[in-house]
Amino acid sequence: MTTGIVISLIGLIFTIISAVWKLSKTITECTDAVKNLTVRIDNMDTNNEKDHIEMWDKIEHTEEAVQDHETRLALLEHNH
Repeated sequence: MTTGIVISLIGLIFTIISAVWKLSKTITECTDAVKNLTVRIDNMDTNNEKDHIEMWDKIEHTEEAVQDHETRLALLEHNH
């Protein structure tokens, strides 16, 4: 083998190693980003569940108050 071929092969090997290294780094960064997003989504789901429970409680309380007002109005209208 001539010196030129050896140098070319070494250059090719370093190019491949460099590309694999960059790809590995990118995959690691993407994996970390997905893990962080998963945690944030899980937290949002938990918070949304709590918020929905609070909203339903408020809706039920409002429905009860409206029903009480409707009953009072009906009694007032009936008495007059």
